Amino acid sequence: MQIEDLFRGIRSEAFRLELLDCYHIKGEWEQFQQFKKGKDIVADDETEQFYQIIRRYVSEGKKIIRVHVIPKKPTDYLKFEIKTGYVPQLRAGAKIYLLYQEEYNHLLQPDFNPNDFWLFDNRVVVELIYDKEGHFLKERSVKDEKTVKKYTTLKKDVIDNGIPLEEWLEDNPNF
Repeated sequence: MQIEDLFRGIRSEAFRLELLDCYHIKGEWEQFQQFKKGKDIVADDETEQFYQIIRRYVSEGKKIIRVHVIPKKPTDYLKFEIKTGYVPQLRAGAKIYLLYQEEYNHLLQPDFNPNDFWLFDNRVVVELIYDKEGHFLKERSVKDEKTVKKYTTLKKDVIDNGIPLEEWLEDNPNF
């Protein structure tokens, strides 16, 4: 099942954990290059549609939650992601958290080191596999109940220990 189908079918919540400092995603990568040159970035139609989906889901009482694990000093890409992706998602009603890498490392269970993932309604996990440069390779569904439980526990831990984006921006106005 594709992520888009799962996203359309959420009952209460979609959660995303992002672990990379940089994602090399077609379309977005070109915007990142423009951002580095100091140019204003305008959301494309696909991105605007995503913001509309967030607004609709939130108005229906559903939650869209993201946690991005970051280094103490954000990379240029993370600055781009925060300013052009996360802030508009926050305005649309998503809950966005940042969690420092060293804190994340302490939260991991010894036998559990997941990839990026989406967790839908605390029952369906889709791992997102990327190469070292951040190119998307494939999705992998996780169906084993014991393993899904590890993801739900990690989700709770990273939210509980994450810094809400609004607070992080207040503490880091010139990031």
